[in-house]
Amino acid sequence: MNKRNLLKLLIIFLTVTMFTAKTYAEDAEQTIILSVSPTVSVQKSAASAENASVDVNGVLNRNLLTIYDIVTNGTDDDYDFTVTSSINSTNGPVSAYGTNCILFGHIQNPPTEQAINDAKSGGSRNFNVIAYPVSTTITSPMESTFTNNYKTYGDCFVIKTNNATNATFTHTVSATPVGGTFNHGQDEAGTYQTTVTLTVTPKI
Repeated sequence: MNKRNLLKLLIIFLTVTMFTAKTYAEDAEQTIILSVSPTVSVQKSAASAENASVDVNGVLNRNLLTIYDIVTNGTDDDYDFTVTSSINSTNGPVSAYGTNCILFGHIQNPPTEQAINDAKSGGSRNFNVIAYPVSTTITSPMESTFTNNYKTYGDCFVIKTNNATNATFTHTVSATPVGGTFNHGQDEAGTYQTTVTLTVTPKI
């Protein structure tokens, strides 16, 4: 085969190849979805101060602090955040919150409910109950408000997250007792106690 015929054959081959060759481009795509549920974490801070001694006038040697660190990706539509208190009476536990105060009851010889109610109102007939002023603070924009008989929680501080993701809640018991609630003649020596609880309840 001469060069001229070889060149023609090569041109024909290239022409056929160019018209028959195809380029394929394909994509495979998948959308992956995650469903993240609302969560919350509550921890008591090491800075909390849980114990104090009482002098002859009922004054504590320091303020008592209950400090909780809150972290959440939930909202007020997802959870109820409440801070409740409890004091033991002769008939079982009852709320320890009174008018701007919190009550401490004798452990070994618990007070009656009548004595507890008297102390809540700042009375003077409250055997084995001592009341101290109480206040709370929380990192903005979260807020805490005291509410009487809130839902099933009773008297409590209600925390609103206001879409914040973290905050520190501080519950402070001041050192000087509420007038009329500490008396040598009716408050026995021993250990007095109250319990403060931060509860996070999912809303259904």
